[in-house]
Amino acid sequence: MDELMAMFFTPSTNYPSITIERIILSLTISFAIGLFLFFMYRKTFTGVIYNRAFNISIVLTALIVTLVVIPISSNVALSLGTIGALSIIRF
Repeated sequence: MDELMAMFFTPSTNYPSITIERIILSLTISFAIGLFLFFMYRKTFTGVIYNRAFNISIVLTALIVTLVVIPISSNVALSLGTIGALSIIRF
């Protein structure tokens, strides 16, 4: 238990580097999940007017979020700065 607490409070300084393969793999997985959501929304929509533009925006949002998260996940200082910037924008 003490070892788990020590690992939690002392994070690793060995962060993965950003490579082309990692970016392509992340975008591919994100695109596949976005397409899954696209087809599930289209199949299960029960409203009056189906809006295809909203459905496409689901896929684009998944890709944009992936592009934002990739650099944040590899740098602690950048992630803290992004959290700070988003909290300022929120208020």
